[in-house]
Parts: sequence; structure tokens; C-alpha cells
Amino acid sequence: MVYLCNHRSWADFFIDQVVTGGSSYLARLMVWIGTPVSSLYAWLSHSTWFFNRKRGIDRAAFAKFMDTEWARRPTFGMIAYPEGTRNQDKDPLPLKTGVLQFAFEYKRPVQCVITAGKESVCNEKKLTARLAQTVVTECSAVIDPAAFDTQDKFVAEVRKAFAETWKLAYGAKSEDCVAYEPPMDVPHPTFQSACEPAKVKTMRIATVIIALVAAALPFYRRRFV
Repeated sequence: MVYLCNHRSWADFFIDQVVTGGSSYLARLMVWIGTPVSSLYAWLSHSTWFFNRKRGIDRAAFAKFMDTEWARRPTFGMIAYPEGTRNQDKDPLPLKTGVLQFAFEYKRPVQCVITAGKESVCNEKKLTARLAQTVVTECSAVIDPAAFDTQDKFVAEVRKAFAETWKLAYGAKSEDCVAYEPPMDVPHPTFQSACEPAKVKTMRIATVIIALVAAALPFYRRRFV
């Protein structure tokens, strides 16, 4: 399943994964600059698929990249932000077609998952973070690309569903909604183990050792220097 979510703030990078039951993120490499530590963990755990966003990107190569990453973690699904950028306005932006082209060509069903209120949890633009915040999630019906004979019809249906789901999520009052335990209205992942390259395990061990050494170094210096 490809989950099409709204990109509001850095809170997306933990809320949307919880809401969708542990799916992997599709994120550009620039994320490393803003969140280097969590990006390192995400890369090692393969919970985020980093790509280099640039003009004139080869769509076929990009789709192949997503399919290859999917094969390494096949039971969780993928979170994508089809607006292409952070949007804190009241209305959605026009959807980009790169991920939608991938979904259509590789026959990956999609579902729009819009969560209102994420920026109240964490807003890096305003340098705020709050506890005990309520968010409202609305999910569209699952859209199967196999049911469409052309990509244009599929994209049009997804864009329509995204706008309608957005309207429902942001038009709802939290006090009128039903509390839920994530994941909401989405297929539960099987959590079957997937084969990982040996280098990933090696990198994890090396990272833990480096972190332990870095943590112990100040105490060593105080005692012996």
C-alpha cells in the first residue's frame, strides 16, 4: 500500500508512521541536514528510503528505486507526501505525479491518509513542541490502479480523493470524532522479517560501538586526565 499523507511539520515523521502501522517513509536526502541522528537510524533500520530530488529526474529510474526498496521491506507499505513540500495552508497543493506514476505502473494500491493538527504537536517553523495534543485522521477508500485503463484516470481519481479526504479531516471537530488506536482503517502489516544485507547489520553494530565510545569518553577524560 502507498499511503499518501499531508506534509505539515517534522511531527509527520513519527505520527504518520504510527497511524499507518509502521510504513516506510519516502524522503529526500536533504532531510539528513535537519535531522541527522534520526536519519541515520532511519537509514540503518530501512524505515526511510532516501532519494536525491532534482529537476529532470528519470521517472523510470525513480520508480525502479522505489520498487527495489519496497522489496527489502515488503510487508509495511510506503508513506509519501505527494504535494512535494511542507504545506501548512488550509488547502492542499496540486499533487506531484512521480509516486502516482510508480503506483500505476507497478500496480500498488494507494490510500489517502490526512491527519489534521500535526503541527500542534511539533512545529519547527515556530520552534514549538507540545504534549497531549489531539490530531484528527481521515482515510479515503483504497484506490486500486488495476481498476483504471489509463494513468490519467487513475491520477485524477487520486487527486479527487486527496482533496475530499483533506476536507473531511480539516472540517472535523475533534470532540465529535471517535478516539482510535493506530493504525487507523489501514491494513495491518504482517511484521514478517525481510532479508537485510550483511552491511546493514555491520553498520548497526559499528554505530552502537561508536555511540558507546563517545558516551564514555567524557568520563574517561575526567578520571584520567
